[in-house]
Amino acid sequence: MVKIKIYSRLGQNLVTRSSIEELFRFINALDELNIILDFEKVQFISRSCADEYIKQKNRTKKKINDINIGSNVEKMLNFVINSYNAPRKTNFRMESKSILLLA
Repeated sequence: MVKIKIYSRLGQNLVTRSSIEELFRFINALDELNIILDFEKVQFISRSCADEYIKQKNRTKKKINDINIGSNVEKMLNFVINSYNAPRKTNFRMESKSILLLA
């Protein structure tokens, strides 16, 4: 079993998809199948970063166990997970007005 401290590799704020992609390239290159990801000291994860994390975690063949996830990070991860099943809302509204095309 390998333990990876997210803070040591990526810092306290996880903001880019590419950082998560790089993390999973590292994880997937390991011979070990069981991985512990320690989120201690991680204060923030952006929505796009959380989305990428969930997607990469679901794609990998590794068994990943998350530990020490702070409340802010946990809330964002749950928000993204819940958004996958939420119906899509559109705010687009077409009004019936004439459109003048200029040549």
